[in-house]
Amino acid sequence: MSIEASEVERVLVAIGDAATPPQTRAEYTKAIEELKEGPAEVLLSISLQLTSSQNAYVTHVAFNFLQHAIKFKWNSLPVPTRVSLRDDIMRKMSIGPPPTPKIGGLSPSSLSSSSHWADPLARCVTAMAEHEWPQNWPDLTEKLVQMAYQAASPPTSIAVLCVIRRLLEDVVAFANVANVKRRKEMHQAIHDSMKQWIGLTMKLMGEANTENGESLLIVKHVIGLLSIIVEWAATPDIEPFVDEIVNHLVRFLSTATHSIYEEAAQCLTSIASRKRNNVAEKIVVDTFFRDNVIKSLLETASMAAHVAQSNEGHYTYLKALCDTLTTVGLHLSSIWSVTTEKTSKTPPPPPNFGLYMSALSEFALHPAMWLRSEATNVLVRFASNAAIRKWKEFKQILVLKIIPKMPEMVERTGMPSSSSSSPSAHYARMDFDDDVEWMHDFMQYRTRVFNLVRETVDDHHEELLAMVEQRILQRVALEPNGIPQHEWDGLHKLAKAVLSASFEKGKIDKKREDTLAAAFVMIIQSMGTKMSFSCANDALSVLSALYPIMDRQPPLIEHLLDLLERLSIAAPEEEKELRRHLTSSVISIVTRHEKVAKDYWPRIFTVTKRMAETATLMQMAQIANAIAALSNVVPSVDDQKQLLEIALAPQLEHLQLMQGLFTDVSSFLSQTGFLIAPPSNAEEAERHEGVKMRKLLRSTLLAIEGIVQKVSSESPIGPIVVPHCEAFARLVRILFELYDPVTPTVVHSAYNGLLQIPYTERQSIYCTVGESLEAATGRRNEDARGSVTMAIQFLSEINDTLQSIISICATKFSPIFYSLPSLPTILSDLTTNLERIPDFRVRYWLKKAWPLLYSCAPSSHFSLLLPSLTLIVEQSRHRLESVWAQVSTIDYDSEPTEDELFLEHMTCVLSRELIGFLKAVFVVEEKHTTSNTGNAAATSVRLSPLGCFVYDQGGALLSSFVSLTFSALAWRDTQSCVRAIPVAKAIVDKLSSSFVEDAAVFALVNVLQSIRIHGSDEVAIGPLLAIIFHTYAALRPHSTALLNVLMELPDTPPATIEAFDKRAISISRGLEDMPEKARKEMVKKLLRPIISVTLGELGRRPVELRPLPPIEKRAKLAPEADYEAVADFFGH
Repeated sequence: MSIEASEVERVLVAIGDAATPPQTRAEYTKAIEELKEGPAEVLLSISLQLTSSQNAYVTHVAFNFLQHAIKFKWNSLPVPTRVSLRDDIMRKMSIGPPPTPKIGGLSPSSLSSSSHWADPLARCVTAMAEHEWPQNWPDLTEKLVQMAYQAASPPTSIAVLCVIRRLLEDVVAFANVANVKRRKEMHQAIHDSMKQWIGLTMKLMGEANTENGESLLIVKHVIGLLSIIVEWAATPDIEPFVDEIVNHLVRFLSTATHSIYEEAAQCLTSIASRKRNNVAEKIVVDTFFRDNVIKSLLETASMAAHVAQSNEGHYTYLKALCDTLTTVGLHLSSIWSVTTEKTSKTPPPPPNFGLYMSALSEFALHPAMWLRSEATNVLVRFASNAAIRKWKEFKQILVLKIIPKMPEMVERTGMPSSSSSSPSAHYARMDFDDDVEWMHDFMQYRTRVFNLVRETVDDHHEELLAMVEQRILQRVALEPNGIPQHEWDGLHKLAKAVLSASFEKGKIDKKREDTLAAAFVMIIQSMGTKMSFSCANDALSVLSALYPIMDRQPPLIEHLLDLLERLSIAAPEEEKELRRHLTSSVISIVTRHEKVAKDYWPRIFTVTKRMAETATLMQMAQIANAIAALSNVVPSVDDQKQLLEIALAPQLEHLQLMQGLFTDVSSFLSQTGFLIAPPSNAEEAERHEGVKMRKLLRSTLLAIEGIVQKVSSESPIGPIVVPHCEAFARLVRILFELYDPVTPTVVHSAYNGLLQIPYTERQSIYCTVGESLEAATGRRNEDARGSVTMAIQFLSEINDTLQSIISICATKFSPIFYSLPSLPTILSDLTTNLERIPDFRVRYWLKKAWPLLYSCAPSSHFSLLLPSLTLIVEQSRHRLESVWAQVSTIDYDSEPTEDELFLEHMTCVLSRELIGFLKAVFVVEEKHTTSNTGNAAATSVRLSPLGCFVYDQGGALLSSFVSLTFSALAWRDTQSCVRAIPVAKAIVDKLSSSFVEDAAVFALVNVLQSIRIHGSDEVAIGPLLAIIFHTYAALRPHSTALLNVLMELPDTPPATIEAFDKRAISISRGLEDMPEKARKEMVKKLLRPIISVTLGELGRRPVELRPLPPIEKRAKLAPEADYEAVADFFGH
């Protein structure tokens, strides 16, 4: 039955017609698919006829049919048919598209564009090239170039450019040609054709008419092709054309048609960012600093800057120009660094460097934070370059423009959510989706500014210090109440960056020291007289940047201590932030300026006692920390003990008063007020006995935590605090037992959500896997001051603080802690009721407390650890099996619910924390240098002493440990898999010396399963291939059972498996040496049938390519013999 082309055209038009009934469209679509899969000759005949249709849509589909036939039916076609088809397609490309396309009832105007005709035609040519080029089509390059030169219409030139671009993309950029041998052959042909192609692009750009729209469309495609060429072409091919390419590109920096100016700027950036050797890099730097190039870049940047605020397209172009200029600057810094190292001389600046620095400074001061950040990054690189920072052009810009504007540069203004109409906010709304993204980039930008300070302080400390004195210190001292709130943070951090770097590098002379001391006193006087309390809190942060001056002039500490004392007395109770700041200032003085604190410790202690007179419970905890820190600097042991007693005694008294809390769950709930209605306002909260008890417990634990953190391991408080770990562990047990199902029925109905995850912890779960809670769920933060919210936060903080106290006691005071008679009870309390504890709570114990608790234990106590450790590992195994089973039931074809989304994220986070726990407890990593790694530090892993003890003991703990580790390799979380590999390797090494066949088979099966799941991940594939080979090579000599496992691999010939088996055994026994990369490749070839493929390859239909004759290798040209030297030898 013959099929007419006109009938196919009618069907195609009907499919694209919106008025066609769905059932009819489905029938027509099925018929078209049957045509595509039918006889190749019929499909080719109809497709070639339809390519001449005046309907651009039909023409486009016809070329798609041709591409399909060429890709998948080429080998079945007779040779004459292939040649005829190739000639027909090339002829159509030389003629151009059919004239005046008629869309009929359709309205997509883009279908009639040159690109719409050229691109599918180019796909047909590249599909034929994949089958035949270069062996059977050696003149393809010449025909394409000649066709473009003699093109009768612009679409033909565009089609040629599309063919070249697709060849580069399919072979070089994206490696879409699956056959490795064919890809190498085509890659060689591309290399041989590169200079002809570059010459073609130069001719087309040189002959372009900037007033003709079709001519400019050719230029757009030329630039797009050049962007790929300059990225992937070999250096010898591209470098001779660099000057010419750049000259042509700068011609079009002002051409807005088809957005050519933006593509030209991006192409220039690609040229500047090419990876090349130093000689070629020098050529590029010289090219970009030539008069016509640098002036064109700066002129167009100036034009774009004037209209960028009103036009987002022009702003995008301005960013592209900034990207070009900054890339050139970064490479300038790199090449001049190498030149300086090699010659030990300071090279001169390139031509027009002054113009470049002027433009860079404009970007560095632009209202758009993105532009400022990119330009500042280049300034930092220049400042860190020993040669560039000496150039007068750089110094001049830095001194006259950048340093004076640093206070404005570090202001935190212009967030996208801001209602301000400022230019900064306007640009931020174009650059960033939300405030979180903006804040991330702003912190990075401000860090770059501070790095610039550190790099320039050696040469420009006078200017920097003058800026700090005049723009920050004097302003804070003279008009503090007039400083807007958003400026304080930047002023503080900038002053700290400049002053700390100046003090560290010894740039403060006596005169400057006296000036800073005077400013120190002036600010203190101003804080005591003219500042509001809110302003004084911010000014105290700025003042802290001047604390190093006290190391040179110790009497200044008297002024500061007097100020802290006065403010502690005068500040009302509601100024909690200021009161906390006063105490933290004392801690800062004691810990960072020990020499001064040692001489003035009695006065410091007096100030802390005065603070304590008006302090709240929470502030008293901070004051106890300050006294504990002060005990480290006092010269007398008796004074040290007295201070520690003063800091610790109230906390021990509080613990005695709260003994009821440590009895059982009912007493805890009763005394903390969870059995009665919560307070409805602040006044009731002050009188609420339960709230008072919560505050007392929280402040006591925080005080003890701070004290044990501040003191050393030799401190006398160790024997006092560590025995209380039994009470702390009992409280942990009570907190765990709160998750009993009975608890919600006992607490007051207002506290029904008491055991839910706090909002901040929920947010951290999402952030751990790179998402924002608001973005993921649409939820916003609940009332941070609500009674239930405060109660949830209270339980969370108590849990965290107890973890910290117990961990510090176990690590800092190990001999005392592990010698406690109550150690078994403590371990039991810390691991009770685990099956009821929610995942978000177990996560932190796995991350913080349990690893330290078990990894610091002496070997003599290993047997005491086994019961609780077994409970943790076994329960974790059951927990992870359960949650991963729940995750596997999520239907990702529909939109996951918020609970399902959180379950997935929580499961991933919990899995990673569990692997971290196993690694910390059971594995030891060692870094060492070997002859194979040179200077690089290689990492080896082995079981820790506790891990070896568990292995030797065997039993349920070992089974759960091994099962968890190797099961983690197959969890659908790549990070968990990668983190589990070192643990698995340590187990395999131990198995090789103490072989257990069942465990070995289990290990091999799971590592093979892991590559089935994670094989498509670029990060995981390398480590997985390594652990698979290591597992097989280490364990195979002990048993043939592992060979039997490999024999079950699908689509793998037994001979291939046996060959792999022999080589693996040979390598394992040291009879053969093979590099790590070769081992991975060997495993990859063996397991190719089971390695998971990327998402893009899942539905890809394989293209069968017949083998072509090999390309003859070109002989290297031998240099001509020089016989002149022989003649000279004989005196002729």
